[in-house]
Amino acid sequence: MAWLAVDGDGTEFIFQYEPYRFWDDRLREWNRREICNPCIKLPSGLIEKLIGRPLTWEDEPVKLT
Repeated sequence: MAWLAVDGDGTEFIFQYEPYRFWDDRLREWNRREICNPCIKLPSGLIEKLIGRPLTWEDEPVKLT
């Protein structure tokens, strides 16, 4: 099982566990800096190929099973 999410700048990630949002005045990103939730940056457009639709920062993470 894995989770897909997109940061505010459009960067796509796959997470080991469900991520949570982190944002302040400068950043809009998921908790990718947490050592307890490893993630991998994905090539742009891969999430759409995997789930059949684009994903944005406004969307909730998508669970892959």
